[in-house]
Amino acid sequence: MAEINFVTGTSRTLDDKLLGEVYSVVAPSMRSNSRYYDPASIEAALQAYEPRRFREWGQPLLSVFAYDGKKLVGTGFLKNRKFENVATETEGGYLFGVFVLPEYQGRGIGRKIIETQIEHAKRVGIKILRGNASEASLKLLQDLGFVEVSKHEDDALKYEDGRKAELHTVELRLQ
Repeated sequence: MAEINFVTGTSRTLDDKLLGEVYSVVAPSMRSNSRYYDPASIEAALQAYEPRRFREWGQPLLSVFAYDGKKLVGTGFLKNRKFENVATETEGGYLFGVFVLPEYQGRGIGRKIIETQIEHAKRVGIKILRGNASEASLKLLQDLGFVEVSKHEDDALKYEDGRKAELHTVELRLQ
């Protein structure tokens, strides 16, 4: 395996080819969580990451891509988001789409993607970062300083017994 290279961009256009590559990372990563979630609900949740749907979210503030040679093995995105349920209405950042291919997990790639997002948020003056954490990603985010601020049921993901899956909203306050 070659060294993992991280590519970041603030204006990199997410064209169909790149969005297809992103989906090729997201799909196996989400499917590897079948130990937590019902496989059919994972397939339903994956629809949000199909290229045509992903494009509807708009251009991210920051895109982070991890490559092993020419192969995309990890992704992460940061968007601007206004948070109204904090002490004062605040412009913040929202982490999403942090996925690493299953065979590359456990090597610090996801951590490096999130650390890159945090550093960029600090540079551009973002004061609060938030994201939703699955059971699989909660500990990593907590290790990076995020705290859980709420839980909510996911409309798409379900546990194998049919209950809606809980997602954890996490937050990191930046200086």
